[in-house]
Amino acid sequence: MVGQYPKDLLFKLILLHWIEKSFKVSPDSRRVAYAARAGKKLFVVLDGKEEKPYDGIGTMGWFDSPDSLHYLAWTGSGIYLVEERIE
Repeated sequence: MVGQYPKDLLFKLILLHWIEKSFKVSPDSRRVAYAARAGKKLFVVLDGKEEKPYDGIGTMGWFDSPDSLHYLAWTGSGIYLVEERIE
């Protein structure tokens, strides 16, 4: 079945599924985060604000408090555990 679809369509379907699964809500339900893509870069949108772009974002992280979001991201030079502190 996979062979019937163009590779770019399959990639888009996988990306859309991944972005949907990335949606996170803080423990107090006041903050929202999700992954997005612009061109070849991926980034997290936190409360409507685009964060730093990366080559990739791993499994979308977690809110360990209403004021802190963590996730894995990578660039050509390394893998990072990113902590977004929310003011």
